[in-house]
Amino acid sequence: MKGQDFLKYALIAVAAYLLYKYALEQGWLGAPVLPPPIPGGQPQLPPPAVQPPAQPPSQPPATTRNLVLAAATAAGNTGLQTFDVWNYYYAQVRGIPGPAIEDALPGTLRDYKMTVDQWWAGVSSVGVSGLSRWPLMSAWAN
Repeated sequence: MKGQDFLKYALIAVAAYLLYKYALEQGWLGAPVLPPPIPGGQPQLPPPAVQPPAQPPSQPPATTRNLVLAAATAAGNTGLQTFDVWNYYYAQVRGIPGPAIEDALPGTLRDYKMTVDQWWAGVSSVGVSGLSRWPLMSAWAN
């Protein structure tokens, strides 16, 4: 074995040892190695991360649909309502008028009573702001 080969293998061995040592300490190869305990006590661990309190499971998330339903329920209107009644509560919650029934649910009569989910499906298909998502699509389709 030549002198250069010995030096090459020695440097490779040192590099492998350092890589293993630091990879083990950083946790790349499994659980990180903790420092030795402090004499006379436990090592000071960082405090756990403070997490915001979770929303109670009995309360639904504050989506526009749920806020509209809550406003209608608070007014005593539950169950089936017309599109215009659901739009009234939408305007109360969002502060903007809802879309016209002709845009949201074409072919639906104004006095047709529907659930909040049926109303929301029509409003969502038009866009929550009341504007169509693809206003020029009809021009492109022709």
